[in-house]
Amino acid sequence: MPIIDMHAHLTPECFRRGVQPGGLWNGMTSSVGELGNPRDSWIVVQRMQEMDSLGIDVQVVSTVYAFYRYEDDLSTAIAIAQDCNNEVAQMTRDHSNLGSWVYATCRCRTSRRRQTSWNAE
Repeated sequence: MPIIDMHAHLTPECFRRGVQPGGLWNGMTSSVGELGNPRDSWIVVQRMQEMDSLGIDVQVVSTVYAFYRYEDDLSTAIAIAQDCNNEVAQMTRDHSNLGSWVYATCRCRTSRRRQTSWNAE
């Protein structure tokens, strides 16, 4: 039976590049995104090495909560979700030979009545 880690986070590189040094990325600054958490900035090889050392077969990965931009206007929230989803999906395509990697959907509340999600394929 495979061992599945259902809760793993990352801080996207597109955000890191956009806010360093002192920049803005889709209205966000370096004060969000958990830049100080080293595990959120691991490259895929580091993540896969830890999975191997712990006997984890599959890891469900999503961005840290700061990127679920419920408070932003819809167009900004969509841009953030699409950039994050595209980055994680590309990581999955680029490193499929390293082991199983499952992509988790970023969600963005578009109104109080409706929630929309995007899933990169």
